[in-house]
Amino acid sequence: MGQVKLQRGKLQTVLHRLVPFLIRFHRPKFGPQYSKGPMMIVPKRKLDFQTADEVIGEIERLRNDGYSKLKRWNLTQACEHLTKTMEGEMNGLGFRIPWILRRTVGNWMTRRVLKSRSMPSVPTLPSLRPTAGDVAEDAAVIEQCIATIRNAVLFDGSLDDYPFVDGLPHDEWRQFMWIHAAHHLGFLVPFETSN
Repeated sequence: MGQVKLQRGKLQTVLHRLVPFLIRFHRPKFGPQYSKGPMMIVPKRKLDFQTADEVIGEIERLRNDGYSKLKRWNLTQACEHLTKTMEGEMNGLGFRIPWILRRTVGNWMTRRVLKSRSMPSVPTLPSLRPTAGDVAEDAAVIEQCIATIRNAVLFDGSLDDYPFVDGLPHDEWRQFMWIHAAHHLGFLVPFETSN
């Protein structure tokens, strides 16, 4: 009985986070992104990484040239989140949404993200939130992210436990990870282009 309660609790948490995702995901992708504040426009950069090298290059550029933040997370926090997400998906995040949602909503959302090459802002699962504070950059966290990106390029392990969709090919999973990285790094504007 305890295991059923635990699974029901996980399901409620996933569904609680999925509904806002669906609502935001259905918005047209034209014009600026909107923050959680009422009618507050956030001019997020539109990035489209096709390769791991492009993601790594942008991380290095932000680290070396500096940037301004459009949202809460700095580069270290974004890198920590990207690392947790990629490592979690390569090793298993410990949950899966129900099969009917994986085959319908999960499949639809995944295909839409891959086709549009963008994703909406959604609440971050607590296990994937960064623990690093919003202080000076942490070179070790950034280097770990770069190493994880390189590991993702070579990853050919099982994606059978991928939580949101069934049968995702490795190449599409990698593209999804690069789109995810573009989403978060898009909120950091290099000083040279922030004016």
